[in-house]
Amino acid sequence: VLLAVTGLLMGLAAPALLSVFAIGFAPEKMETTRSLYLLMLPVVVTSGLVNLWGGVLNAGERFGIAAATPVLTSATTVACIILFGERWGIYSLAAGILAGTTLELAALGLTLKRAHISLRPRLPAATDSTRTVVKQYLPTVAGSVLMCSTILVDQAMASTLGPGSVSSLNYANKIVALITGICVMALGTAVLPHFSRMVAAED
Repeated sequence: VLLAVTGLLMGLAAPALLSVFAIGFAPEKMETTRSLYLLMLPVVVTSGLVNLWGGVLNAGERFGIAAATPVLTSATTVACIILFGERWGIYSLAAGILAGTTLELAALGLTLKRAHISLRPRLPAATDSTRTVVKQYLPTVAGSVLMCSTILVDQAMASTLGPGSVSSLNYANKIVALITGICVMALGTAVLPHFSRMVAAED
């Protein structure tokens, strides 16, 4: 529900957001950006649930499927570009990402159901443990908002430069993301359940 509301608010705020973060775009480019932005909004829900359900599997040390499903988005995106690129242009890229994250969601959901884990959301009981988790998680959320906002600032600055500046920035960021994704995220995902058990056992 929170993901859907967030996506809806982002859609309603599209004119204001794009006027800030794509300030240097020509009118035609701005219209294309707005269309792509609205087309990609469902990814807020699908990718959010992918992260949530993948986290549930990782917590149970079922790392394989959660690590493998991102291949679906990459493969689907490439397939859409090859099959529909000439007809749909840049929109084939957005369609591929949306279809890919939906396939990821379906694969993770099927895995969870086979593990007899309910997909129906429910509020946890208000215990000392859940209150501690929420209290510790709020600074993490604040830090994530701060770090993600720096990307938007970078993009807004790049949009005021010449054509291709935003693309150059994003391609450069992917080099860094590759290194951090393999080294930091993979290691963190693997060791988190182990450290969680140690903390629970007061070890």
